[in-house]
Amino acid sequence: ADRYLNTYPQGTHRQEILILRLNALIIEGQLSKAQALLPSPLPLNDQLQTIAATLSFQTDRYEETLSYIQNISAEKRDMAPDLILMEAESLFQTGDMGGSEKAYSRLKEKAYHFEQVHYRLAQIELGRGNTENALKLFRQIVDKGENSLWKRYAEKELEYVQTTDRLQQR
Repeated sequence: ADRYLNTYPQGTHRQEILILRLNALIIEGQLSKAQALLPSPLPLNDQLQTIAATLSFQTDRYEETLSYIQNISAEKRDMAPDLILMEAESLFQTGDMGGSEKAYSRLKEKAYHFEQVHYRLAQIELGRGNTENALKLFRQIVDKGENSLWKRYAEKELEYVQTTDRLQQR
């Protein structure tokens, strides 16, 4: 890919080769190198915008992630659970709990990343003071979840919330 991009800077397949190269760098974990290869200004191309969103997300630049996601066609955004997850988590990290809840609810309907989705929805419920709803979601993770890490997180949250409730009742 590097050889093609250097030999044929205006080549017919430049964009396709660039997309392949960027994806390979992301897979290899070479995020800064991939970031440096992104064209500026970034064309309004769904694949390039998705790559830019992925790079921003993986480097915790959530506002930037959201701006790239908004440039992706609505059809592509709605069909790609990975994009919805990045959007949901970016909205959560930037404090937009309503938007985050909507995006995580879409993922819940798609049964995508069951444990993570339920965990975030439970956190949103806790933040709103809806302790019972949050506890139900945490229990669903503990009872039905398959990922031991998320199950452990949910168990710890259940213990914490239940202990806090008991202490407040005294």
